[in-house]
Amino acid sequence: FGTPAQNRLVEGQITMRPILPSFAGYSDYSFRSKQGDRDGFREQLEDKRTDAEGNANFELNLANRTNGTYQLQFLAKAYEQDSGRNVAAQASILVSPEDFLVGMKTDGSLSYIKRDASRNINLIALNPNLDKVAANGLKLRYQEKKYLSVLTKDTYSGLYNYVSKLRMDEVSTAPLNIS
Repeated sequence: FGTPAQNRLVEGQITMRPILPSFAGYSDYSFRSKQGDRDGFREQLEDKRTDAEGNANFELNLANRTNGTYQLQFLAKAYEQDSGRNVAAQASILVSPEDFLVGMKTDGSLSYIKRDASRNINLIALNPNLDKVAANGLKLRYQEKKYLSVLTKDTYSGLYNYVSKLRMDEVSTAPLNIS
């Protein structure tokens, strides 16, 4: 399209939102990751100027920001010389500090299991290239959800009410290797 747009102002912004990822080819699996910042965040990056080829490079510095799995959206606005008009472009990518993500496929709901009933769970580990990999040295935790009725006093009215509180009890743990 002609000569590169040299020495143009470029603004950059990243938005990171926590996400439970899903992948084409693995739609039957649900993936989980460490909990990061539940609300996510938005950061305005330092403004840049385009070089002789019309490129601008931004330093994202995500080293201490990604303690969970996020969808990162990058928005760039390049401005015309001495003008307020701009052209914008946006891209997104999945960001995680993990070497792999573990996916789980079940043969039924895990929200309620009748006594003496069984459920089969298939586990896989995927690397950043979406290849199945072995994951050794993991820990499998069996937890039970319990709702307890707790008598609480309302601070405004002074009345007592029963409130259901969720409690997660760890039933047992076991070593786990995914091959």
